[in-house]
Amino acid sequence: MYQTITLEHAGHICLIYLNRAHRKNSMTVEMGLELERAVSEINADTSVRVVILTGAGDTFSSGGDLDMIKKLQQHNAEDNTRFMHEFYRSYFSICKLEMPTIALINGHAIGAGFCLALACDLRTIATHARIGLTFVKIGINAGMGGTFTLPRLIGAGRAAELLYTGDLIATDQALDWGLVNRVFSPETLFEETLTWAERIARNAPHALKNTKRCLTSTLNDELEKVFDLEARGQAICYSTHDLSEGIDAVLNKREPQFTGE
Repeated sequence: MYQTITLEHAGHICLIYLNRAHRKNSMTVEMGLELERAVSEINADTSVRVVILTGAGDTFSSGGDLDMIKKLQQHNAEDNTRFMHEFYRSYFSICKLEMPTIALINGHAIGAGFCLALACDLRTIATHARIGLTFVKIGINAGMGGTFTLPRLIGAGRAAELLYTGDLIATDQALDWGLVNRVFSPETLFEETLTWAERIARNAPHALKNTKRCLTSTLNDELEKVFDLEARGQAICYSTHDLSEGIDAVLNKREPQFTGE
């Protein structure tokens, strides 16, 4: 039984929903642990050939839960480094799925939420959705493997632009840059993504799994190094006034005034 995610099956397709719609599917420790458990469950199910990850309600994910981040500001850097490393690892268990994965981005995917979408093999998106790695806009460095997956997907220059500005981008730019594979209207996104997943699922299961294994053969080793760097950086940011300012600005819908303190 899951509390923060739900699983549904449609033939050979398994759908994972991030299920905190009341909090725009913001990411908590519990959700990460449940996702990790679901990955083990799905891998043990030989009927599943493709997995679709999406969000309940009208948002894919707004990123890390702000209440969780505020609590971390009260802890020391060593504990926060350890905490963030484990937090990343639990969500990136999605990479351990043996079958192809598709992130169905049904609404905004922000910060760590978009990093989770980047951890999937493929991405579809609704035309109205906006995506971005907004970490620097709240006073913290990028985490959740974003500094690894993003340049791997779109190149160092474009990755740097998105990471340094923290800008949200529209779907036409996301498609042009290769951040997503397909763009659909909100009305057809689910049906079109499911149809695409079914096309993939009609192929030979062992061939699909072995192809994915080849594509991701070095992924986990490289991610561990990046997780450590990102976690240490975020642990330092947790002790800064700028992070408090950034969170307050988000909550009060105003522009932050960063001082470097």
